[in-house]
Amino acid sequence: MLLNSRSTPFDSPEYTYEFKFDGVRMLAHTFGEPCLYNRKTAPRTKNYPEIINELLKLPQGLILDGELIAVAECGRQDFHSLLRRDNAAIYKPVAGIEICYAVFDILYESAKDITKLPLFERQKILQNILSGCNGVIRQVDSFSGIGSALYKAAQDAGLEGIVAKKLTSVYIPATRSKDWLKIKCPDYVRP
Repeated sequence: MLLNSRSTPFDSPEYTYEFKFDGVRMLAHTFGEPCLYNRKTAPRTKNYPEIINELLKLPQGLILDGELIAVAECGRQDFHSLLRRDNAAIYKPVAGIEICYAVFDILYESAKDITKLPLFERQKILQNILSGCNGVIRQVDSFSGIGSALYKAAQDAGLEGIVAKKLTSVYIPATRSKDWLKIKCPDYVRP
């Protein structure tokens, strides 16, 4: 599911809001051996063994949607280090860079398609599944109704922006939905 753009933040009890990460969109599944795929469905499993090791601890039959992000020792996102690792022919960790899989949605649970459930139900299911993870895989924090405040926090922190998602939205693969909106900070510069 893809994001539509919006230029200004807004507050609505019908939406939940998340920080927008500067990473690489990635689907993960745990049908048999865990696998990672980028948006173009290219396999990325071999590049991220620490994520695969954590996926092995999760139940079988999951499909997760999220963003791989690289975090430098200073706490800032490091998109360029992530790209170097993502494009490497042979896995090589980048010194001082931690990789995290920030999961924002779940499409399958126990090999069952749950994309027709509303977002707020999928988020509860995801929270239960990821509650025991060690931080390499984590659920994206979401905040109901406070888009303007979260947008200001994103600006103050030098982040890319926020994402607004309608709480009742279903997940429609490969579709740009008006129910999912990205609101970018105009001053954001990729570090």
